[in-house]
Amino acid sequence: MKKRHTDPHALGILLLIMAVVYPFLPARATGASPDSLLRMPLPQRCERMTALILKAQKDGPGEAQALKSNLALFFEKHGNEKDRLIVELSTLLPVDNRLNFQDKNFEQKAIGLLSKAEELDVPYAKGKLNELLGLYYYNFKHDYFKAFLYYTRAYQLVVNLNEIDYPDRAYTIYRLARINYDFFDYENALRYGEVLTRLRPVEALTPPHIFNICLLGMACLKVNRPEKARYYFQWGLDRLPVTNLNNEAWIGILLGNVGLAYFEEKEYLSAGEYLKKGWKIAEQTKLWDNAPRFTAKLALIELVQRKNYSQALLLARKTLEMAKKNDSLVYPLAQFLVEPYEILSECHRALGNYEEAVSYADSAFTYSVQWKHRIDVAHKHKAEIAMELERHEARQALLEKEKERQILYRNGLLLLTLLGFIIAALLYNRQTLKDRHRKQQLLAEKQLAETELHNARAQLQQFRENARRKNQLITRLADDWQQAPADPTQDTARTDILHELQHSVLLTEDDWHAFTDLFEKVHPGFLYRLRVKLPDLSPAETRFVALHKLGYSPQEMAATLGVGLGAIRQYRLRIRRKFGVANDAEIDQLVAVI
Repeated sequence: MKKRHTDPHALGILLLIMAVVYPFLPARATGASPDSLLRMPLPQRCERMTALILKAQKDGPGEAQALKSNLALFFEKHGNEKDRLIVELSTLLPVDNRLNFQDKNFEQKAIGLLSKAEELDVPYAKGKLNELLGLYYYNFKHDYFKAFLYYTRAYQLVVNLNEIDYPDRAYTIYRLARINYDFFDYENALRYGEVLTRLRPVEALTPPHIFNICLLGMACLKVNRPEKARYYFQWGLDRLPVTNLNNEAWIGILLGNVGLAYFEEKEYLSAGEYLKKGWKIAEQTKLWDNAPRFTAKLALIELVQRKNYSQALLLARKTLEMAKKNDSLVYPLAQFLVEPYEILSECHRALGNYEEAVSYADSAFTYSVQWKHRIDVAHKHKAEIAMELERHEARQALLEKEKERQILYRNGLLLLTLLGFIIAALLYNRQTLKDRHRKQQLLAEKQLAETELHNARAQLQQFRENARRKNQLITRLADDWQQAPADPTQDTARTDILHELQHSVLLTEDDWHAFTDLFEKVHPGFLYRLRVKLPDLSPAETRFVALHKLGYSPQEMAATLGVGLGAIRQYRLRIRRKFGVANDAEIDQLVAVI
């Protein structure tokens, strides 16, 4: 686990704080009060006091204890319950970089303070204590269920706070992503880590953002998303200058990781360039958990891509040499030795040194078994955590129910039961009325829709009936005039009347709008779907298709539209071409399914 870095201005801040509280240290007590601390918001005050105590610890246990006592006395006199809570929290927070919790009563104190913070509802203190207990159970007690529980609570408490209300928010979110990664739950590591990428602007980046972006990249490599991994690593490289992590070590880590992403993308030329840069810097800065990963991939490039077996062997030996120096607090040495031994075995096999190849393969197998055991144990822990979490939630639910039962009993169980019954009856009655009203409304809407549909059909039928009557009238007049004695003076007038009658329009432009409203009620969406399918139909052709849908005969269509049967045949022919069909039967089928 990497050490946390402090702000480069921390020394100046500490000196400023010391200038405020120096008169109240035991050696120079003057009786004045550190009013500047009292005026600070609780989170900033806690951080300042923690920094003071850490500095005092370096001067000796006596100095630290005296400072704690003076702070406690001052806020006991001048502060309130929340102020005193923050003093107690600041005395609990200082732990060394390896998280050795020296105080045997740490757990009891932290849980007691957390209970008080929840009672007083101090978000900063609740988040900080949950985070601290997560660290304690994860790194010191190795109780991973409690660690996950407290880390998750801390995350839920701080994720929606800002940096003023919770200055260490970024690190808290990163820690939850990190422990999921350590337990090989890469998807959840990505889920929590990506939250942090959306929380702060670029100019406000802090070291945890770089830790997190590197973790996201590694998780993407684990789930076979190398392009996304490379994006994260490059993102970190581009933004290192605005953090106080802009040092050689992190430049080397991110350069090498970009190379790993290129390697997984099979971009071996680019991979080699970045891997070499990362390796050199990581070796110079003694990052033995990173340098071997870079040289291992360089060895594979020489072995598999370039067939340069001797160079691959040299790089594989270098990889093993650096891997053996690893002193990771998080992962066992076996993790770092599997790949070097595997590559050495492949190199010797390629060079024909089969005895050495077998020997290295045996070593790789031995360490892979150890590493697989570690993975299996982690998965077992994860399963146990999930089961224990279910039990915990069940216990919490029972405790909550018991608490509610006691409260109800103290305040008069009978009265509350009666009140609950009355409320339930009122709610039930209200819901019943709402349901009844809704049913009546739905029924009325249904009846209205049926009535409108019936009326629409009736009016459409009336249009068709008018067309039929017109055709009958034309036929009867034509028959009557043919049977009448020939009269040249009247034949021309009769012909004109008949022609005018045949070309009179039953469905005028104004009528068409009313007609389409009725048509849409009977065949909802038909005209829209027709326009989508055949956007180049003319208005006359559209009317033809609509009448065809209603089952009009050619004579009825002609009577309705005020055109001759020849025009109807032309409409049909053009529509056949636009539909791309061979005969009228196919038109019928297409119109039926629109």
